Amino acid sequence: MRTHMRLALCAALAPGLAMIPSPAEAARTGHINLFGGMKSLDEDVWTPVDSQQELGLETSFGGSAWPVLIAVDYFHATDQADEGDLQLTGTTQEFAVGVRKVWARKRASPYLGGGANWIDAEVKTDAPPPPPPPPGASFFPVPDPEGGTTSESDSAVGLWMGGGVFWRLGPYVNLGLSARLSGAKVNIRNEDLQTGGLHAGVVLGFGW
Repeated sequence: MRTHMRLALCAALAPGLAMIPSPAEAARTGHINLFGGMKSLDEDVWTPVDSQQELGLETSFGGSAWPVLIAVDYFHATDQADEGDLQLTGTTQEFAVGVRKVWARKRASPYLGGGANWIDAEVKTDAPPPPPPPPGASFFPVPDPEGGTTSESDSAVGLWMGGGVFWRLGPYVNLGLSARLSGAKVNIRNEDLQTGGLHAGVVLGFGW
């Protein structure tokens, strides 16, 4: 999971970093903003891990005369809960591509975007030996009789849309708010699960 997260972050950063202009390429524009906040999933499905802490990266890049910019984003969210002697963990990762419209103003720059995303979901049960019967949501994996960690995961393609506003602090620094909705269904232990949700948080980055 950590390796996948590092690879996805590199993939999300690479296009934006490649678009940072030299003096001869001043017609290009873009933004790279870190995201920190919460992801809220369907509580009827994901309880007790439906409110997940989330980190992410929003990048936008393109020509300064383009009507919209290319958007490449990455988000990683996770939550843990104790059920008796069991520790349940739910984790989702989202890699999104699409377009984003940024209305550049002197200070505040609102934006909207949308496109397609790929979501990976994993649920994990940690239990000491001997484990009790598994409580909680039925899609969590059954604990290993000898104790330890068991996990199940799946991934799917869906859609996203979102927006926000950021303020320019000085010539390059961005600080603002971001919110989005995402959706995709995965199948874990023969159950179709909606792994998208509502994302809301703050962004901090830079633009040119």
